[in-house]
Amino acid sequence: TFAYYLRWKGLLYAAAILITLFALASLTTGFRHRMIQAAKNTQQYWQGHSYSSLGIRMQSIKNAATLYKQKPLIGHGTGSYATAYAKLPPEKTKATGIMINCYNAYLNTAVELGIPGIALLLLMFFMQWRYSFQLPKELRYITQILLIGIMFGCLANPWLEDTTELHLYVIFIAISFAALPLNYGNYYIPIALRSKNTS
Repeated sequence: TFAYYLRWKGLLYAAAILITLFALASLTTGFRHRMIQAAKNTQQYWQGHSYSSLGIRMQSIKNAATLYKQKPLIGHGTGSYATAYAKLPPEKTKATGIMINCYNAYLNTAVELGIPGIALLLLMFFMQWRYSFQLPKELRYITQILLIGIMFGCLANPWLEDTTELHLYVIFIAISFAALPLNYGNYYIPIALRSKNTS
């Protein structure tokens, strides 16, 4: 069943860890200050003032949604975000300037690759989450925490386009899933050792 593949118990563990980390972070003065500032920026944005850190993010996401609606099926093409963004009316880009990507990685993918692109991205996350339960325990939970962090972080950051975050995600996922066991006779062996055992 669907619930079997997702393994809700593991999801709850990972969510509990994230909630605990968030609660601990909220105790710091700097974190509280940023939350207050974010609330103030949000209020200013809805009043028509976009010239703030959060206001620029919200306006860029709104603009990206406009671009997606123009070509929802096939998108504007790989690497075309800045070109498409430059064609928006000046009043929409006044606060943000011409951006090379969106602050929402999912929208960025949808704008460039359309419905097929966003569907494949979500499928990739789903398959990685599903197969993470077959990893050894020492890798399983930290991999799941990374996946949850990336999936939620992409809602407000272009992490699939940022060099540091993208390399961290790709390299760690590659290393983790290299330990994914395969059913080889009566034994489970890591994928990395399969060629040696079959040669």
